[in-house]
Amino acid sequence: TTSSSYDCTNNGNCGQADPPIGQYLHVAAGGKHSCATDFTTGEVSCWGDNSAGQINAPTGVAFSQLSLGWEHSCGITADGLMMCWGLGSATSPGNCAIEGNCGQSIVP
Repeated sequence: TTSSSYDCTNNGNCGQADPPIGQYLHVAAGGKHSCATDFTTGEVSCWGDNSAGQINAPTGVAFSQLSLGWEHSCGITADGLMMCWGLGSATSPGNCAIEGNCGQSIVP
């Protein structure tokens, strides 16, 4: 899994259109970040803004689908579980800078 974080203060360029080199099966775009599943392993690589942990995809997990929001990312694993990371993923949506509600979670 590769994650790259950019400084988004200049003209809103967060690097979301600068994918890492590789072969990918699925790609999804969020507000200021993008993610894709590796063609061979299904692992997720994300790049762009990481202000809420939205590019900190779980490692060692194969995903079959991805969906990205403004400051969060979610995916369906190869086993059929939904996992989310970024803003509000620990419990319910909220402000991770204030509430500390950033991270990864399995959605029931």
